[in-house]
Amino acid sequence: MLVFTILLAWVQVGNQDFISKFQNLLENYSLPSSKMAIVIFGSLGTFLTVVALNNSFLVFLHLFVPITIFSFIFYYLFFQFNNRLSNKETYSKSNFLKEKESILKQKCSIDPNRKQEIFNVLKEHYPKFLSSRKKHLKTLKDKQIDYCKPAWFAVAPTKSVLNSRLILGFQNNGCSYRGKDGIGCYFCGFYASVAFKKKPTNDELFEQFNKVLDKVHTNEFDVLEFGNDGSFLCDKEFQASFRKSIYARISAELNIKRLLIESRLEFITEEKIAKIIEYFRQDQKLEIGIGLESRNDFVREVCLNKGIKINKFENKIKTLSKF
Repeated sequence: MLVFTILLAWVQVGNQDFISKFQNLLENYSLPSSKMAIVIFGSLGTFLTVVALNNSFLVFLHLFVPITIFSFIFYYLFFQFNNRLSNKETYSKSNFLKEKESILKQKCSIDPNRKQEIFNVLKEHYPKFLSSRKKHLKTLKDKQIDYCKPAWFAVAPTKSVLNSRLILGFQNNGCSYRGKDGIGCYFCGFYASVAFKKKPTNDELFEQFNKVLDKVHTNEFDVLEFGNDGSFLCDKEFQASFRKSIYARISAELNIKRLLIESRLEFITEEKIAKIIEYFRQDQKLEIGIGLESRNDFVREVCLNKGIKINKFENKIKTLSKF
């Protein structure tokens, strides 16, 4: 009985299309409640299983009441739990689109009809965005990842004495902003090559850094850039102790004259910037990249999903100007 009940639960969890179609079928035939009907059919299946195993109608009668109660409670609790998950996703989607729709009312240079068209496209494709991210997480679940190797690195031209910069993308646990709505910035492709669920240790992250410096000697570049997925100043992505180790190592590399990091506004503080400068030599400079992308609120939030308010961006620039 228990095995059969668990099997039914597995079918409901693992095959949402099947259970949804079954509920729709029941509703089309105007049954009192599709979920109640599933409870009844599930209980009936359990009864028949007991009869088949014991080959005794008397046993069936003795177990009828307890099995009915057990089945009803089990399926009731299951549907309550399932509804909570469904309502949570529905609320998140509704809240997400409501925030975007409020921006439609703001006046800007874009034609109102065109803005409405773009918003309608967003409503249509939002579930596809979410589904794509979830599928990617599933593919990474069983993927074998060497956390002592970076996600990627490259040497690129830049304006400097050596005209060369080293760009390093850490194999980290991914952008924390993406976890807010399950999507993050629409155009971001960095998420495709990071660890996500597992968070590498500080030692593993530092080993990634060392391996790149072993392959690309510091006399080949004088600018270092961390172009990883997410924010370098986010403590959930990179612990403060790890960042201090990196600053100390960079300070010891005489050829490195400039460090470029990327971060979202909410993780940039005076204390964190002061700590970097504290480690750096007088001839070393720090650059911070912030992906504002557009001053237009509609473009930035509806078309790109940046999650950045222009007034907060301007205030953060004032904070950085102190240094």
